Amino acid sequence: MSNDSDNLFDAVIDDVAETEKPPFRQAPPGLYRAVVRTSKEVTASTGSRGIELQLTLLEPADDAINMEGVDLARVRLYDRIYFTPNNFEISRQTLRRILPEVVGQSPRQAVDMLPGAEVFVRVKHETEDRNGQPRRIPRLVVTSYISLDYMAQQAAA
Repeated sequence: MSNDSDNLFDAVIDDVAETEKPPFRQAPPGLYRAVVRTSKEVTASTGSRGIELQLTLLEPADDAINMEGVDLARVRLYDRIYFTPNNFEISRQTLRRILPEVVGQSPRQAVDMLPGAEVFVRVKHETEDRNGQPRRIPRLVVTSYISLDYMAQQAAA
């Protein structure tokens, strides 16, 4: 009896070893519905305070995006929203697009409110690092946030 269990156990291991994990393919640039997984306060090297978001892409908003070979569960998307005197209003607008309930709250209070919020994000590929060296895998960068309400209005029009 023990011998059968050993054979089965070995067969499972052999089968797993023969299975190849598909290569990673970055999500193509475009518009996606996303959810904020985590948010935390960050401070830049310049001293500017901000919020770092970790987002998960849920689905493309456009059927024309070629998703062949893309596993959105493996795609990582991070963004930082900084608050400086020059961009404070733009950063507040961005937070309102992500979660309208942040109106009347400080950015510090918004950090705790953002996880779980759904929003549409437009992303592009960054193919070089800050030194101009090519990246092995293009990095996704958020170019804009679009509220769920706005997208619903566009769909109804």
